[in-house]
Amino acid sequence: MGVRESLRKSAASYLKPGETIQAVIVAQTASLSRQMMWGTWSGNEYQAIIATSNRILVLYLGKTANSKPRHIVAQLPRSTRLGSPSGLSHLIQVDGEKLWVPPWYYDDVRAADQAISGVTR
Repeated sequence: MGVRESLRKSAASYLKPGETIQAVIVAQTASLSRQMMWGTWSGNEYQAIIATSNRILVLYLGKTANSKPRHIVAQLPRSTRLGSPSGLSHLIQVDGEKLWVPPWYYDDVRAADQAISGVTR
């Protein structure tokens, strides 16, 4: 089972009744360029950005991307746009914290933003 599928399963316990997951994105607290420049991954932590039908959840994962979520870091309105990713890392700011999304999640970021038009309130 891949990281997305594993996170989709483990994030289900954080959903409200009737809420569905639209996109799963893994972000890190250190950019890929910084990690490559310094040659270290120390100090880096992972968070899952879960776009649902009602909101965006940010869940703390810890030191590895394939960890089970430990707690909710933030909840954002579903109308929140995650941006147009490009380059080596895409920056998303959540409550003043910088989260960096690697390129292999760029399609998921786009899908999360595209799903906003289909959100009902």
